[in-house]
Amino acid sequence: KACLGPKKLASLAGSTNQHPGLEASLDPCINEYRLFHGSERSIARSIIAVHGFDERCASLTGLYGAGIYFADRACKSQQYAQKREDQTFTMLISRVALGCAYPTT
Repeated sequence: KACLGPKKLASLAGSTNQHPGLEASLDPCINEYRLFHGSERSIARSIIAVHGFDERCASLTGLYGAGIYFADRACKSQQYAQKREDQTFTMLISRVALGCAYPTT
């Protein structure tokens, strides 16, 4: 079972015409990354594609509570995607601005 990391992500990009924005430069000033998000296909089509990611629509039953979770490895996001009858998963590759991190003790 392969696990795609950030370096392998470039091989998914294809041409800019097929995946606009994927090959675009990331902005280091806002700590921007390409990250994976696993989801049910119906949620990806009906909610995320129309309204974008909205933490107000997040499930309260998640391991870390309500929120929008991304991973830098496809295999981690795949754990949150439901396998369809045709043995496929829905995975989104998103440009995510992480902003400034403030470590606490």
